[in-house]
Amino acid sequence: MLEGIFKIEVITEGQFVDCGYLIKTVVIRVNPDAMNEYISSGVLNTRDVYETTEEWNAYKEEKAKRRQEWERKVAEKLGIVEGEVDSLAISQSLSEIFTVVYMSKENQD
Repeated sequence: MLEGIFKIEVITEGQFVDCGYLIKTVVIRVNPDAMNEYISSGVLNTRDVYETTEEWNAYKEEKAKRRQEWERKVAEKLGIVEGEVDSLAISQSLSEIFTVVYMSKENQD
């Protein structure tokens, strides 16, 4: 099976300092392959589809792993290095438009 090409486009970005943290925001647009990965990483079924709670929990766990992988790819494309940020949040704003917010402790020189 051919893998799609995961691409993002930066629309705008900004940053500010608050309470000793450097907070950066980036608005991105994802291509159809990245959007498909995002959609397939979401919980689309309901509990009643599964006979047991264990099956339901396994399904949700698999989707959470997929979502983490999707977020890792976005962060990688933006040059965000794991361990160098204290917090990362990605939320869908509108269709293929997402807002990425990440923060790190400001250097105390």
